[in-house]
Amino acid sequence: MRRFTYDMITHSKPLMEYVISQVGVDRIMLGSDYCFEVGYERPVQVVDELRLNSEQRKMILGGTAARILKL
Repeated sequence: MRRFTYDMITHSKPLMEYVISQVGVDRIMLGSDYCFEVGYERPVQVVDELRLNSEQRKMILGGTAARILKL
């Protein structure tokens, strides 16, 4: 599971927190599934509702993507 990167679309706060606990926040990226009906309208708000410290929040909101894309 640590070889994959995951987007944070789970539609379940407990499930997302479980995934983070299993693979690490450095494997999670912001997802919205825009423009599909199943996506989040406010994905950043969903991240803000998770039990994360500021560094973990930064990883999901862009740090992981920046690392993977070598930005």
